[in-house]
Amino acid sequence: MLSVIIYHVHEPWLPGGFLGVDIFFVLSGFLITSLLLAEYQTTNGIRLSRFWSRRARRLLPAILLLIVVVAFVEHVTVAEIAVRATRRSELLATLFYVANWFYVFAGDSYFAGYAGASPVRHTWSLAIEEQFYLVYPLLMAAGLRMRRRWLQIVMLVAMGASALIMAGMFDPTDPSRAYYGTGARVHQLLAGAVLALLLVGGHRKVTVLWARRLLPATSVLLIGALILMQDDGTFYYRGGALLVGVVTAGVIAGLEQPTGLQRALSRRPLVVIGLISYGLYLWHFPFVVWLQRFWSPRPIALLAATLTLTAAAATASYLLIERPIRVNRRIFRWNLTPRKLLYLVPAASLSVAVFVFIALPDTLPDWARGGGQDGGLVVREAAPPSTIPADGEPEFGSGESAEQPTSVAIVGDSFMVSALPGFRTVLDEAGITLVEAAFPACPIGHEPLANYDGEPHFKADECVASTSSAYEWLLDHPADVVVWHDLQSVLPRFGEDGDVLEPGTPEWRDDLLEEWSGILTEFTDRHMDVIILEPPLRSQDANCASAESEKRCTDIRSQDETIREATDAFRLANAGVAGVYFLDVDDLLCPQGVPCPAKIGGITVREGGTDQTHFTEQGAEWFAGKVFPLVVELPNS
Repeated sequence: MLSVIIYHVHEPWLPGGFLGVDIFFVLSGFLITSLLLAEYQTTNGIRLSRFWSRRARRLLPAILLLIVVVAFVEHVTVAEIAVRATRRSELLATLFYVANWFYVFAGDSYFAGYAGASPVRHTWSLAIEEQFYLVYPLLMAAGLRMRRRWLQIVMLVAMGASALIMAGMFDPTDPSRAYYGTGARVHQLLAGAVLALLLVGGHRKVTVLWARRLLPATSVLLIGALILMQDDGTFYYRGGALLVGVVTAGVIAGLEQPTGLQRALSRRPLVVIGLISYGLYLWHFPFVVWLQRFWSPRPIALLAATLTLTAAAATASYLLIERPIRVNRRIFRWNLTPRKLLYLVPAASLSVAVFVFIALPDTLPDWARGGGQDGGLVVREAAPPSTIPADGEPEFGSGESAEQPTSVAIVGDSFMVSALPGFRTVLDEAGITLVEAAFPACPIGHEPLANYDGEPHFKADECVASTSSAYEWLLDHPADVVVWHDLQSVLPRFGEDGDVLEPGTPEWRDDLLEEWSGILTEFTDRHMDVIILEPPLRSQDANCASAESEKRCTDIRSQDETIREATDAFRLANAGVAGVYFLDVDDLLCPQGVPCPAKIGGITVREGGTDQTHFTEQGAEWFAGKVFPLVVELPNS
């Protein structure tokens, strides 16, 4: 366990520390098979309900607590819609023990940096364990009816097949698919299972004898692997993982009889660590992620803080949650029989799932809902015109003599979605129809965005469908004015050859401007005036090093610089084009540059913390009231 924590805190200290999970797989396969064999020898059968109820009492309480705590912390600290949606999916995948496959299909590399990682990325291994616990007893119940030798042969063949699957799936650019896959990993669980079969049969004496003789060598090999093995090296995926599994099984067998090493491992401090080892694994990774997110300490300080917090959380979880349920088999005064667990487990899981949905919504707050973020274009027909209440003229325009449009379309991303409540109020009072064609996490255009690893962005298909249908309607029913904002395009994008174009590169900018130009031409060809908002500065932190989240602060600065440079180039390319206007709102939102004030005129305009982008409810009303006169004035100026 310590090796895994060290690896996650600072990989260079122990490159092979990730092998702690491999060792755990072998040990788990050995212990589970030993339990099943002991029961079969006693009762000539396996009571599956009893087995699964034991596993539920052992594993579920702690992981349910972890999910609730992580959901709460992410609710408090994460404001970005896209990140919240991802966290929600990750927690649900953890809850239902399919996290390894979620990360495979989401393209989330296990070997990416931990500062921006999911706090539950490490639960991929628990998912494999639970999948094994679900299927393996069924196979063993059938397999134990055959001769023991044939069962051993079947397991050895399955081990070899699993190792071949890992080798075949290995991709040097990102080995995560081979690392996460259940089929690619089961050979290590089976290595422990084969050892358990050897130790209950006639081969026990000779197996233990040779394992004890080889114990010094196998121990040195295992320690050497922890020090030298590389997580992305070809050797590990093409035989090395299988070798680690076999060597670990040899060490376990060598400890079956009393030795100096066995006596050392039996000392009370190590026994206590063993009792809370499950909790140590559960809690260490969230603390690694959170500490790096909010503190960015030196590795030695990070290790000390992680060990302290993890030990405290694991001990509390064991004493207050795990032990009472697993040992006493009770919740308060309610006995946890297998039949009761059959009802309790789904009920508890459903309750936690509901909590995750509530804590991590993938939409804007309720006050901002009802527009394009629900998946489609919305057209709000205006009431008869009324006088707009005077609220002071905006500093950069009045619009007093301008001819009002009859319809205004809002296109863009979640920045504009968060401003929609204000535009609804202002345009309704002015008797102007509002067309809501902005969607959270969606850029302007039809080209799907990418992740840095070459996989499509998680909302790529949804965004393409939403924007395509909305723009098609808008071209058939042209608005007088289109208000355009695009910050989301700051993400990577796919080039014509399928390669990922990284933000800020000339290739990325050229591809983005070409797409923007195509959309802009479609709008202007329908005689729509287009007002393009330059993405405003966002950071409310003067010094990123002292910010609540230094990484988030620096990311905001970098993204703002990248997308604003692209927008400036787009402005130059369209200088003098009829019906196209660029509007810089920095003087409105960030009058002194960075840091942008949290409050303007006593109003908290934009969300703070890790967001610093989207409008508050009052801020949406304030912003729309200030910008609306320019929406009217610019096309007439």
